[in-house]
Amino acid sequence: MDIQKERMNLNCRSCGEDFVATFNTSSCPKCGIDFEENEIKKIFYDYESQLVNNPRYMAGEKLEKISSDLNNASKSTASFGCLTTLGCTIPIIIVILFFLFM
Repeated sequence: MDIQKERMNLNCRSCGEDFVATFNTSSCPKCGIDFEENEIKKIFYDYESQLVNNPRYMAGEKLEKISSDLNNASKSTASFGCLTTLGCTIPIIIVILFFLFM
């Protein structure tokens, strides 16, 4: 997860308006009040910590790894299938050519 690419709906403590914040937000887009230094970043860091400690998130990461492993296994199987097919095809072609040019 790249926390710097995330977006979060927040509520301005000054004007009370909702806005979408990014990791680099430094002021409220509605009223213009500047946030304290690293105030928004702390919210994002806390969010990231809560997210990665969530059992559902951890299960999702495990499923993503399993999916990646299965994808790699299927690519290997496909490559083996091509080699097997090629291994059977070449001798057949040689036999056909042998009989054609005899």
